Amino acid sequence: MTELITNELFQQFISDKAKLWQKYINYDFIDTIKLSDTQIRIIDQEEDQMLINGVPGSGKSVLLLYKFFKVLNTSDESKRLVYVTFNKTLVNDVYKRVSKYKDFEEYRKKHEIYIVSFHDLARKVLKDIGFDKIKGIETNIDSMEKVNDLAVRRVMRASLPFKDEKSENFVNLPEKEKLYKTHTNEFLRDEILWIKANGLITLDKYLNVERIGRGNAPRVLKEQRKTIFKIFENYEAERESGRYGDYERQLDMEDYALLLLKNKELIHDKNKYDYIFIDEIQDFQPMQLMALKLLYKEQIVAAGDTKQRIYKKNLYSFSELGLDFSGRKNKVLNENFRSTKEIMSLANTLNFLDEVKNSNIKYVNSGERPVIKYFTNEKRMYDSIRDSISRIHTLNPKETVAIINRAANQLWSREDNVKRKLSMMFSLSDIKNYSKKFNENEDKQIFYSDMFSIKGLEFDHVIIVNFNNKYLPNPKELEKLSVFSSIGSEAYEKDKENLLNHEKKLLYVAMTRARKTLTFITPGITGVFTKDAPQFITEDFGNEYYDLIKIC
Repeated sequence: MTELITNELFQQFISDKAKLWQKYINYDFIDTIKLSDTQIRIIDQEEDQMLINGVPGSGKSVLLLYKFFKVLNTSDESKRLVYVTFNKTLVNDVYKRVSKYKDFEEYRKKHEIYIVSFHDLARKVLKDIGFDKIKGIETNIDSMEKVNDLAVRRVMRASLPFKDEKSENFVNLPEKEKLYKTHTNEFLRDEILWIKANGLITLDKYLNVERIGRGNAPRVLKEQRKTIFKIFENYEAERESGRYGDYERQLDMEDYALLLLKNKELIHDKNKYDYIFIDEIQDFQPMQLMALKLLYKEQIVAAGDTKQRIYKKNLYSFSELGLDFSGRKNKVLNENFRSTKEIMSLANTLNFLDEVKNSNIKYVNSGERPVIKYFTNEKRMYDSIRDSISRIHTLNPKETVAIINRAANQLWSREDNVKRKLSMMFSLSDIKNYSKKFNENEDKQIFYSDMFSIKGLEFDHVIIVNFNNKYLPNPKELEKLSVFSSIGSEAYEKDKENLLNHEKKLLYVAMTRARKTLTFITPGITGVFTKDAPQFITEDFGNEYYDLIKIC
């Protein structure tokens, strides 16, 4: 006899299942949100490949950890698991979360568990298959810019035969294949890294691909691509020769994934992982995702939000990379448990290129409207920051504060006066000492960061400093646009639009790290806020979503 299951009975079943989960697995190490019925169903759903997609604060990373612990708790046999993130700061954050769970050490005795950045994982596998001298690489902005700076020097040497008008290579080049002066070493460096990030390592692939993500200027003719590819080959030959340093030190960040794919016949089952969990998948390059797919045996689960993609080297869809996140394998979360409705309402006024606004977002928390403080007096600006943080910690010393600076850790802004002055007032943690110094269980925790390294983290209060058009958009990138094309030209305006879109995404990430309050600090230059504010603020931010305070 078939018995009809009413909606009431179904809800009771879900409720009972939630209680069973809590009793059986006892996820008391995650205390940021209470599991919803939707989240429990996602944890229970078994797929060989799955994407947990959602708005900021919807619990994507939390669910990824739940699924990670579900395997640890329910697998009778010993398993190899890897939880992979883009940078070391997130690795440290995940370690802090899982270490709170009392059974984690017992699981480590039974299973082979790794919580690593992609580059550390790639290095481990490469060493296991015979690349003994592969060196590690730090995935923070400062380190990446230093690696890229070395790459520019390599490009300079690799391109010289095709730029020096006296060289035989240059003389023999057909006229259409000769490069323009706007094809600078920095441009060629970025083009080469883009080639590698997307696996375009044969001439045929490079000639026939649309250069998505590479801008409109400088213009690159198809014939000129042949010359660029010759420079790429010279670049790779020098890097592999180790002429200017041992081979392993010459690796670009893009090379780790390519080495895995190039040597896939050496990767056997013993080198692979039963389960791979990928956090912030939107920031992984295409070849990195292909390499991760190569390394899994039973299940690959990813979490991310394409709206938060801040790295610009992606050319392919997930399906083109062999990842099947279609249909029921793509789970979408629209409920925000972290930020207040007021914070997210302002963040969602930012307009992104090719974006379809999500009108289905639900908010659990409400609070104060974000505040923009505009200062014409530097001393009062720092006094205000000091007083705001002191007030927060007087009311509740356990509440965390993040100070986010667009210019922090950037080679174009080596002198970080903000950090220096704030360090005289408070004890600050940063990305270099996050794992050792920042502890949410201790009082008066303040984290100082750039907009890249803050990804995946969250804090009770966020203060975004240097919020003016001197730092947003990135002045170095804006200056490069005028090198490649004349200001006001169609190519310039299109590339400027893409740059502003990138800067908006950085700002969106920074804003959505806040749980309770969000404050912008705008140093005045002209004395008029609308002249000093970042351009896209006056265009996108709705006045009804924030309070503006001018302090002279």
